[in-house]
Amino acid sequence: MKQIENNRTNNDAIPGSTCEGADALRLQVITQRTGTIVLEWGPEPDTFTYSPEASRFAFIDHTRHCLETSFVPRKDIHPDDWISVRSAARRLLKGAENIEVTARLLLKEGGWLWCRCTATAMQRENGRICHLLLTINDADALMKAKEILAYQVDYDQLTGYGNFDKFKRDVNALLKKRGDKKYALWYYDLKNFKYINNIYGYDIGDKMLCYWARVIHRGLKEGEAFARVSSDRFTVLHLYRNKEEVEKRFWSYLSELEQFDLLGPKKFLVEITAGIYCIEKESDILSVGDMVDRANIAQNTVRHLSGSRFAFYTERMRSQVLREKAMEAEMEDALKNGEFCVYLQGQVDIQHGDQITGAEALIRWKRPDLGLEPPSLFVPLFEKNGFIVEIDHYVFEHVCMYLRKRLWEGKPLFKIAVNVSRMTLIQPDFPEQYQKIKNAYGIPDGFLELECTETVVIENLKKFKEVSARLHQYGFHLELDDFGSGYSSLNVLKDIDADVLKLDMVFFQNGLTHERERVIVSSIVAMAGALNMRVVAEGVETMQQVSFLRRIGCNSIQGFIFCRPMPMDQFSPEALSGSLPFQYVHIPPPNRGPWKNEDIPGLSLLANGTAGAVIQIEDGQDSLLCSAEEPFQRLTGYSKEEIMTLFGGSCRKLILPEDLAAVEDGNSQCLDRVEYRIRRKDGQIRWILESRFHLPQAEKGKWFAVLIDMTLVRDLESSSRKNAIRMEMLLENIPSGVCIFALEETIRPIYRNKAYCRMFTDGSDDAQQSGIWNFLEEVHPSDVNHILQLCRQAAVDHKPFELHYRLKKQGSVMKRVWMRAWELPGVENGNPWFLALLEDETPPHIVKDQLLQPSAFSQDNLPKDLPVGTAVFEVAETLNVTYASQGIFYLCGHSIEEYDDASASTLTAMMYPEILHGISERLQDTLSKTDQIDCSFPVNRDGKIVWIMIQGKLIDRGPGKYPLLYTAMLDVTRWRNMEFELKIQAERYHLLEETLQEMFFEYDVVSDVMQVTYREEESLQQREIRGFMENWSNLLSVPPVYDSLMKKRFQEICVSPQRINFDVPVKQERGEYRWHRMFLSSIAGEDNSVMRVVGRMFDVHKDVLERLAAEERAMRDQMTGLYNKVSGEMEVRRKLITMGPGRCAMCMFDLDNFKYINDNFGHAFGDNVLRKIAKLLEKVFPNDAILTRFGGDEFLAFLSDGEWDAMELAEQFRSELAAWDNGKCQVTCSIGVVCSYKHNFGRLFNLADQTMYQAKQTGKSRCVFYEDKA
Repeated sequence: MKQIENNRTNNDAIPGSTCEGADALRLQVITQRTGTIVLEWGPEPDTFTYSPEASRFAFIDHTRHCLETSFVPRKDIHPDDWISVRSAARRLLKGAENIEVTARLLLKEGGWLWCRCTATAMQRENGRICHLLLTINDADALMKAKEILAYQVDYDQLTGYGNFDKFKRDVNALLKKRGDKKYALWYYDLKNFKYINNIYGYDIGDKMLCYWARVIHRGLKEGEAFARVSSDRFTVLHLYRNKEEVEKRFWSYLSELEQFDLLGPKKFLVEITAGIYCIEKESDILSVGDMVDRANIAQNTVRHLSGSRFAFYTERMRSQVLREKAMEAEMEDALKNGEFCVYLQGQVDIQHGDQITGAEALIRWKRPDLGLEPPSLFVPLFEKNGFIVEIDHYVFEHVCMYLRKRLWEGKPLFKIAVNVSRMTLIQPDFPEQYQKIKNAYGIPDGFLELECTETVVIENLKKFKEVSARLHQYGFHLELDDFGSGYSSLNVLKDIDADVLKLDMVFFQNGLTHERERVIVSSIVAMAGALNMRVVAEGVETMQQVSFLRRIGCNSIQGFIFCRPMPMDQFSPEALSGSLPFQYVHIPPPNRGPWKNEDIPGLSLLANGTAGAVIQIEDGQDSLLCSAEEPFQRLTGYSKEEIMTLFGGSCRKLILPEDLAAVEDGNSQCLDRVEYRIRRKDGQIRWILESRFHLPQAEKGKWFAVLIDMTLVRDLESSSRKNAIRMEMLLENIPSGVCIFALEETIRPIYRNKAYCRMFTDGSDDAQQSGIWNFLEEVHPSDVNHILQLCRQAAVDHKPFELHYRLKKQGSVMKRVWMRAWELPGVENGNPWFLALLEDETPPHIVKDQLLQPSAFSQDNLPKDLPVGTAVFEVAETLNVTYASQGIFYLCGHSIEEYDDASASTLTAMMYPEILHGISERLQDTLSKTDQIDCSFPVNRDGKIVWIMIQGKLIDRGPGKYPLLYTAMLDVTRWRNMEFELKIQAERYHLLEETLQEMFFEYDVVSDVMQVTYREEESLQQREIRGFMENWSNLLSVPPVYDSLMKKRFQEICVSPQRINFDVPVKQERGEYRWHRMFLSSIAGEDNSVMRVVGRMFDVHKDVLERLAAEERAMRDQMTGLYNKVSGEMEVRRKLITMGPGRCAMCMFDLDNFKYINDNFGHAFGDNVLRKIAKLLEKVFPNDAILTRFGGDEFLAFLSDGEWDAMELAEQFRSELAAWDNGKCQVTCSIGVVCSYKHNFGRLFNLADQTMYQAKQTGKSRCVFYEDKA
């Protein structure tokens, strides 16, 4: 190695000559002064030169053969950057003219430095690199800034841990290398977190979230990940071995979370709920979003329960969600089409002759495909999504229509109670709407009773007291429903003005057999009577209960004992009252013993009349009905006494252990059919079909099943498969290839005939009978997926298919195959079988061409001495050497002894093949133009390239004779290399300039002259720019706003010796601007005054745009594109400081029921809702408004211009959002708007937050305004 010496002093003037030496010297000084490090490899001769600044890098001490060892990991290149460096080196060796790579290089003093490296190779004609130029520029500051910005993009700004986008990438990477590990994906939700924010403030809420994140992070093991999804919801990917380990982890997290000190020493009761999605096999792996949604589905099943709880996801949960989604998709059309039916259940006055004096209106859904649905299946859903308001309105109006019809028919009216949900109760104009309907139908006061449950009343006590006064004023009676089921607070009776108290059926579930129950019910009835409230008992089922309630003074009874719910148009209190109570037939509760269930009507007939046995199933346990004893003994061989004695009365003990899982799945998924095997008393295995049903008279949760022997059917299916296998005897004589395979996760081959083996293997019997045979391993990898796809489609369509595919190469031949396949009847463990017919369709000429491909040419070793020589060639169909001098023998690597022994027949064989081939090519090119040749050829001698120059003349010998070519040959390797080295020296810095794509320049401060390098001279049409300070725009065209900046920077650099750099947009030839980075370095004389300024400028447009985009991403919420919480607050605070005195406004938005949207329609739809809100905010609010996504479903808008009407804009946004038709549900939000002259962020935010919650309490989808007059 040799180091470039820098012998120039600071005041050395750079010559202004245009010679190549001056250019080289000028560029050398420029690169040194502007921080560019230049390195040069010259393998011929083996030299390595470098700038002095390069000595700080560790690789300088061992870079002699860096290119040859570029594929071996090096300690002086950072391990994380090694792959990109190796890839760039490979591209260079394979022929790329130049490469660029950014990597961290090791410094001699220790530590890593980010560098931007560019390399250019000058190549010889044979493609080998003979010269390499490398430049290194410091990119440390830029890359570290990118790392910071990348961190901001990938990490949650509140907790400091990875965000959800990073979590999804991490989870995908972990699951790809999962192996046999089992993972549990958790979805955590902090209960009542909004309460914490509202009571203690956002700072405490944020601290709690950060603490929760630290708790989770401390508990992570290697190969696990977690992230905050949004607001107070976290997701975690945990390894686990068993379910007990999962449960233990949950309680451990909860224990740590409970240690959070919310307000000094005072502890806060923290509760969390979690859903768990287990990943145990490959089919469990879904997209991360889908897996999180499934965990959230499980979490929703326990979210409304008290305390901290968790649940494992099951497909049954998802089925429930899908069922609810189907209901939501149909509910509006169902309401329009009249599918909802109003039923009435009579209320009997047991104190005045057991007459029906009232009724309760109930709702049923008559779905076209599923029949009549009870309210328990859809009312809870409608209460969550708000559609219950429409249902309440629908029922109320139909009740009014019914009463109006009775008035027209001259029939007396009776009281009808209509349920009012919590959502309806909080509607601000609900009393007025109901009064308007009541008056429209002309219903007299006192006949319409509105029922509210005790829980709804207590949760909205203030609202209920306000509404109840208005309802009484409009002639409605109020009924307190389900009293005793919720808070059971007797204190509520003194705070509300209700007319009717309805006792919940919970009091009657045990038949009022305990004295304490009777005392409580008696006290409630007496207290209600003292408060002048009528009492209705709900859920009464026995005459003993009726007698007791009549004795203590209960007014009315509602229950199956007197009247079941019936369609409203069929309900007639006159007809029903006349038949009460003597037509009642009591059905006693069923005995739970295993052999006594005959009191259920119709069951004995069913058990005795069926061909199979009948069993009872309750809570997963079964017992045999005594009337089914005979068919059961026929089926199993056991008598009822043996079942009781041996198996405890349970028929499940007969099931084979391997089939128990199928039965349990049937129980958990409520399947109406399940198949399994049992072992009879005589040891035979029988297939059983269990068909399940439910009787209306039976208790809830109790099912019955008929057991049918399916063994014969199964045997027929099995014999069908056996017959398919026996086909091989017929298939052996078919000339085409035949194979049979089963379609599982891949293709499992079962059979192949001899013709198949002849076509695709060696055809031996061993090959046919060998068990080591994989159908897909013979197929070309590119065609495997296509075959699997067609097989799977055929398994669904049950249709034959055909295709063409390729086999893997056998030697040098690649065969092509035509295949047609049919699905065989019968399946094995659910996997279809296929019979395939195959033909070899490889064209014969393709086989021949592939077999005759030429092999690689092998070159002999050659001697080193290459003297001058002469040779004569006879130009026939091939070149034949007729004479060769001794020098030719030396030149071609042969000894003098070989020359003496040579004959005319061996001369041609002793000549270099490259020479013969080169001469033949030149003769073909020049024979028609001239009779002379003059050319040079490279020859490989001992791995080294030697150049042979040949000059010759063609002599025509007349008709019938081949012409002769007389040649002289000379070794010109030395001159060739000298010429090449001179060219390298002349082009070195020009090539450096072109490689870097940079502009180099030198400014003479004294003469005010700017000199540029050759590339810029061509574009500027001049080498020098005189009077540069006044005419610098001739060199660079920048936007007007940068004019003063550029001039200021040049003036600064000319004042004192220094180095500066800055970015500036420069106009290009097409008129667009691109960002460039300019480095300037001033050189001072002996008096320390600046004499020269050298500089370089290069394109950094991509880097600047990436940096600006990364900065923008760091400030923006990735989901919506609005400002995130941190940057939004910073922008608002900055605006409040810089704006002048005047009025400003802040709007706080909070989505209504956003958890419900995420839980029922998935996070993907929830994300679409958030994006829709962002777009709507940008549409409604002016361009200068600061729009921020402040939390999970909270947004903020700040207006600094007092001319805008903030309330009007907020109301426009609210109405447009409510009118958005998304095909799933209505989306609404509550908005708080605050206007103030006080420019204090904390005050504005708190007021806006309080105003927004006031809007929520008034019924949601509301906009509340507050004027801050402080």
